[in-house]
Amino acid sequence: MRRRNFVWGVMSSLAPFIPEKMRTDQFGNAIKKYVEAAIDVFYESAIDTYDREEYGSFKATLRSVKFLQKFDSKVNNKISRMKKDKRPFGDLAATAKSITL
Repeated sequence: MRRRNFVWGVMSSLAPFIPEKMRTDQFGNAIKKYVEAAIDVFYESAIDTYDREEYGSFKATLRSVKFLQKFDSKVNNKISRMKKDKRPFGDLAATAKSITL
């Protein structure tokens, strides 16, 4: 019974995300904002963390556990700060619900 309620809850929360609505320009523009913000966070964190003297070449940096740990920490901090901004790009579910086909 509990599993059925969980599955129903997940399915009902995904209801606005039907493929026809997700193919619209309106939904594409909304999701594009999230993707661009994610790319910015990723590159800013990588550039902030990289230090040629500490890690050596770029290739060696990507293999460095120390670099990856610092990078992961910075990305997580930036994401948690973005969450506190109360969805600066709008709610994707609300966007999907507002699309009329």
